[in-house]
Amino acid sequence: MAESEGTKSKNLKLIFAGVFCLIIIAISAGFYIYQSKNGKTDHNVLKGSVFSVINAMLTRFDYSNNTLYYNLNLNMSNSVYCDYINAGVSYQNTIFVHQNVDTSTMSSGLNLNFQGQHPVTLDKDQVTHFNKEHSSGVYHINVVLCLRFKQDNSNPMILTSHCDLQVPLQSSNGKNVFHATQCDTKSGADPNFCTN
Repeated sequence: MAESEGTKSKNLKLIFAGVFCLIIIAISAGFYIYQSKNGKTDHNVLKGSVFSVINAMLTRFDYSNNTLYYNLNLNMSNSVYCDYINAGVSYQNTIFVHQNVDTSTMSSGLNLNFQGQHPVTLDKDQVTHFNKEHSSGVYHINVVLCLRFKQDNSNPMILTSHCDLQVPLQSSNGKNVFHATQCDTKSGADPNFCTN
């Protein structure tokens, strides 16, 4: 009989421990849902495509005298809001422009303009590749967004979003059309682009 009472007591303790664990899990889940609905960033949402390039307009892309002349406009949609964005653009693995992005207008998407000139030394194969793309009127351009999110008092979360674009030159008389492109977003900073 004493052994039976001991077994009952042990089973009762296990039941109370199980109920206590379930209560803790329910409270944690409720807190997580509350944070998600009150402007906190859900880390799972940030995997995959956070940004998409809806439209791209390239009105100038010339290479002469070891200088790249460019004028690129991007219209992007976004599914999250960040505190800081730095955008970089590269051609044939050569970064030719970096700029900080005004995040105050993110509710209506991002409109980015990259215009100017940059000294670039392309080797013989790269010049041949440039000339092929120049003939076709479509350039393979990579846009990278370095993103930072603040989470309460914790360390900021940093992501990198790569947008691998095929952008037609506007003067190609409409024979080439830009197709909307999703950007690939990953955790961490790309050391080739993200410096801050």
